Amino acid sequence: MKQKTLRFVACLLALVMLLSSFSSCAGKGKKLLTMKKDGISVSFSVNLYEFLLSRSKGLLVASRATQNGASPTQNAFWDYQDTFDGTTFQSYDAFYSNSVLNTCKVNMIAEYLFKREKLRLSATQKENVQKMMDELLRTDGGGSKNKLNAVLGKYGVNYDLLKNFYTLEYKIETLKTHLYGANASNVGDNVKNQFMNEYYVHFRQIYLTSQPVVYLTDSNDEEIYFRTEEGQTHRICYDTGNGVTKTEDGEVKKDSNGDEIYYVDDGTFTKIAYDNVKGEPQPATDETTGEVKVREMTKEEKNALNERVSSLLEKAKTMTAEEFEQLLSKESDGDTDVSEYTDGIYLRTDLDYSLMGDGQAYLNTIASNLTSMQQGDVCLVESPTGYHIIRKYENTPNAYSNAANESYFENFNANLINKLFLDECHKYVDYIKINEKVLAKAPSMKTVEVNSFY
Repeated sequence: MKQKTLRFVACLLALVMLLSSFSSCAGKGKKLLTMKKDGISVSFSVNLYEFLLSRSKGLLVASRATQNGASPTQNAFWDYQDTFDGTTFQSYDAFYSNSVLNTCKVNMIAEYLFKREKLRLSATQKENVQKMMDELLRTDGGGSKNKLNAVLGKYGVNYDLLKNFYTLEYKIETLKTHLYGANASNVGDNVKNQFMNEYYVHFRQIYLTSQPVVYLTDSNDEEIYFRTEEGQTHRICYDTGNGVTKTEDGEVKKDSNGDEIYYVDDGTFTKIAYDNVKGEPQPATDETTGEVKVREMTKEEKNALNERVSSLLEKAKTMTAEEFEQLLSKESDGDTDVSEYTDGIYLRTDLDYSLMGDGQAYLNTIASNLTSMQQGDVCLVESPTGYHIIRKYENTPNAYSNAANESYFENFNANLINKLFLDECHKYVDYIKINEKVLAKAPSMKTVEVNSFY
């Protein structure tokens, strides 16, 4: 499991989570939801419900989510059924449509709270909304509201609804800052640690790859070793101590970097003498995708790997934390070195990592296993790229503020605020009335357009 992969996954999944707490607006059109409390009335139109459906679908498409090989633009994705909420067997279409409906409820309550707290948007916020609308009118409508409305209509809204929508984004931002402070500055570490312990698990792993990397080779099919100094990694690391140079036309033969070439001293001057102690091989990459090339293991390599996994797993089960980390440093493949990631790895337990692609589903397995494990327990998880010998650790107090954990807690404060905000809003859910007739005729995630722009 690569650090950059986890970072990518975390960022994208956080974006999906943040959507659920952002936008709301009464707007015009048929009222899907209504609420009245303390003399304050708010509503939410079916048009904005469709808009949020389209936005959510756009996010899933942008994140390249897949399910059994199907993407969100294919019906098979939405027809897939499982117990996504842990209790109800349902399709992705029903699950996401209901999730967006709940988002609408929360956002309508946010509108109520904004009014109850007698908050106001700043002049700058109002100007920013108008600037966004002016820009859309110019770029997407060619200066014509009718043309812009024709574009927006695919997502259920028009100019006025979209403007109200963007206004509500600022209202919710203002409300959250009012309640919890900028970047959760009004929230104490006791609450932050409680949130972390509820939604994050902590572990270290010994990663053993089942897909050996293909390295750059020379004309003799020998791996090329490159220098490791900063700024010098494009230069070949020759074995100047044991190799010999070759002279042609009175000049020592050099490579494209102008460095003298050293050959194996066997009299043939055909094999390059590389320094495999000071130098390192470099992975070959696909010219089209830029991804590192890997190869399948031979039968003998697979057998050796299985024996290695079994041996290390048994050792790990009886080790102390310090011994496990020493074994990790010695045996682990990839970028999980203890010296670099000083506090291990953190995963969220409330996210579906498989949405980032079928190849990331194993992260769900790791997170699920860890929730039922005790500190110091060890388990084995297989992924599409190898084996992960996992050891559970207690969450380090204030881990979210540790620079070494930045990639795992990038959106920690935002997610914390969202959780506190949702808890506050849920106190008022019983005051909401749903127009079931309007809902029955409303679109679903499966049928709405993909909105990747608004």
